[in-house]
Amino acid sequence: MPAWPSDLPEFVQSSASETLEPGARIEGQSEMNKTTTRRRVKGRVRAFECAIAVTVAELATFEAFYLDDLGGGVLPFTWVHPRTRAAATFRFSGPPPKLSPRASGAMTIVSFNLTQVS
Repeated sequence: MPAWPSDLPEFVQSSASETLEPGARIEGQSEMNKTTTRRRVKGRVRAFECAIAVTVAELATFEAFYLDDLGGGVLPFTWVHPRTRAAATFRFSGPPPKLSPRASGAMTIVSFNLTQVS
């Protein structure tokens, strides 16, 4: 399984947010018009909105990791949990990573969504 490249920032920026069990519930109507709720999945799901600041060289490493190593972001990879800093397995989720170059051009903010898969 691929691992987060060691020459990229080890941790996300402190503005990362975590969503506990996104979309884990399904609500519906029963035949007797009662609202029912059930779990969508059996395991726990954690989602993260992340951002890292990278240099031009680090951006090239990120792009190669995302496009080549992860097949366009579909394969899981190991990295540190954004809050606990423990090793965990993640998968990119949602829209593709967003690149926001800074005015100087020396740094780019890469924003992306992750789902923890273990």
